[in-house]
Amino acid sequence: MAPSKQTSLQILQQGFQAGLDAVRPDKFMADVSAKITSRHPAGKTVILGVGKAAGAMVDGYFANGGTADDTLIILPSSVERGGNAHLPRHAKIHYSAHPVPDEQSEQAARAALSLSRSLTTDDRLIVLLSGGGSSLMSLGLDGISLADKKSLNQALLDSGMPIQEVNIIRKHLSAVKGGRLAAAAFPASIETYALSDVPDDDPSAIASGPTVGDNSSKEDALRLLQHYNITVPAHIHQILSDERCETPHPADPLFANTRFEIVASAKLALQAAGDEMRKRGYDVVICDEDYQLDTKTLADVMCDKLSALPPGSALISGGEASVAVKGDGVGGRNAQFALEMAMRNLPDICGIACDTDGIDGARANAGACFYDGICDDAAEQGIDIADYYARFDSHSFFEKMNCHIVTGATQTNVNDLRILIKGHPKR
Repeated sequence: MAPSKQTSLQILQQGFQAGLDAVRPDKFMADVSAKITSRHPAGKTVILGVGKAAGAMVDGYFANGGTADDTLIILPSSVERGGNAHLPRHAKIHYSAHPVPDEQSEQAARAALSLSRSLTTDDRLIVLLSGGGSSLMSLGLDGISLADKKSLNQALLDSGMPIQEVNIIRKHLSAVKGGRLAAAAFPASIETYALSDVPDDDPSAIASGPTVGDNSSKEDALRLLQHYNITVPAHIHQILSDERCETPHPADPLFANTRFEIVASAKLALQAAGDEMRKRGYDVVICDEDYQLDTKTLADVMCDKLSALPPGSALISGGEASVAVKGDGVGGRNAQFALEMAMRNLPDICGIACDTDGIDGARANAGACFYDGICDDAAEQGIDIADYYARFDSHSFFEKMNCHIVTGATQTNVNDLRILIKGHPKR
């Protein structure tokens, strides 16, 4: 017998909240601040915070005794200004768009490049980096307009292409990604402390790796466009065929005086969610793989894993799913995954799928939850779940079913967190 809807959804939300709390910057910025302040450059120390967690990371740095000669923070527009009341008054703050860049994204990138180019050999650039930076700090190479970047970015997001492949294309058209920010700061030393939101915690993928070398090539970018049948204007294709769009390789001497450290990642969130579910009486299985599958395939994989587990189990996974949009609906990858699971109408199975940044796609919900019987409840209300599914309108479906998870902008981000439970807890 399945647990009640109310009990199941409450437990799932508590598990997600525990995972989210474990990766808030106040949990790790004391250690980061101590590492930074233990070294003293001959020249200036400059702080650059970029990404969805930038405000909280910079706040944590200064709250734990950090100092700086200059501070620039690049944040998403979704983070309300009132939420950054503790940031230093001298800090320059740019608000820009995510997931599709805007004019402010270009201004933020120009400010970051200007700051970096002002540094000398004796100076030190501290980069507090988190996911979202690819859009928040975005400036094309000469010949790539903002309109170009917007249309291409949306095409990449809608293609179902995994984020690591999306970033390969972004890097080769960017003035800041793929190590180009580090090139602007050379010969100053650079220390990057990153909150990872990418599969396998690949440094070159976090915010598209502005301070690390890039192993991919322009040929890789062209191959991906062809593989996913993405048509680009002739001038973009020409730029991708030109040597000037090649990103600096990790072996380039400009990276000799750089350091990179991942200070928190999805693993912490998954473990904390698992601990919470154990407290609730479930036997917990945490998937080791950072899934990068489309939502339908991911749902198939999760169903196979659930079928092998006994009642009283909780299956927890992370990564970043993708959605190849084929309808006129709205939603995000987590709501779409939840809809995939709901469509299967599995007995005794309930679940939650959320993005830890609090924004699923471009909507103001972190994700959604589903429960055993949601299809029947929808039918009783005259809601045709199959129609919402066919139109990829997961957002509207879960909104009508009152199954959205709304956190607001969390000021952290380690990508997606999914918890699936099977039957009653054992204890």
